[in-house]
Amino acid sequence: RTTPAVTGHWDGDAMVPVYDRAQNALEHLADQVGEPAHGAFRRLLRRTFRGELQRMARVLVDNP
Repeated sequence: RTTPAVTGHWDGDAMVPVYDRAQNALEHLADQVGEPAHGAFRRLLRRTFRGELQRMARVLVDNP
């Protein structure tokens, strides 16, 4: 599977579509369960998602 990690293209332009697809998938899941757009669960989901992305980015930077 071709990913930015495999190809070595970790610039912002390459990662925006990856981030957008993942964020959209999470929003779709929240929609499916009827979570309000500004509900507490959805805010937690967004914050956790961003935190995990930051953690993964740190691992990649620390382990080139």
